[in-house]
Amino acid sequence: MLPEESSFGSSRIADTDRDRVVALLRLHCTEGRITLDEFSDRVGDVYAARTSADLDEVVRDLPVPWSADAPPATGATGGGGRPRRAMKWMVAVFGDSTRRGRFTLDDESAAVAAFGDCTLDLSEALIEGPNPLITAVAVFGDVTVIVPDGIEVDLEGVAIFGDKRCTTGDTPPVPGSPVVLVRAFALFGDVRVRPPRAPRERRFGRSRGR
Repeated sequence: MLPEESSFGSSRIADTDRDRVVALLRLHCTEGRITLDEFSDRVGDVYAARTSADLDEVVRDLPVPWSADAPPATGATGGGGRPRRAMKWMVAVFGDSTRRGRFTLDDESAAVAAFGDCTLDLSEALIEGPNPLITAVAVFGDVTVIVPDGIEVDLEGVAIFGDKRCTTGDTPPVPGSPVVLVRAFALFGDVRVRPPRAPRERRFGRSRGR
């Protein structure tokens, strides 16, 4: 709780207070406590907050309470010396492969589609680092990576007689968002990064019914 509470309730907050809570949410996200989708939703609630009580409610169920000593929100950095785990593979050959729901996304993952389709839905995924890397290989097939609204994506790579594209909708990246790195190799195939098709209850910056 912030100091200097008034007799009418919790004190009003400044942008620096919001930045510190966003930094804490990013820490919880990169340590696998909240999903990418939950991170985006909670940051929207942070920027809709008006008092310290509102901020307390955003992080009330998390194990580490936020405080004025928390570091300010910053852009994503490298792995910080933490060893990267072995790459996890997802392969579709003359068929389809889909992964969705609640799972932990490894530091490095690969989705390979050869005469087939791969879909990797990160909406409910947990991550354990600030820069998860997905290598997407499409050879006469398609790889689709679904990333929640407000999560920053860095798409790089090469397409030969194919296509690579990132359509993140009209929602800008959430300040302090983890960065999902997608390295694409498309040969007579497509690599697509897109948001979920289902409409969100709330987009970043507008709270649900507040």
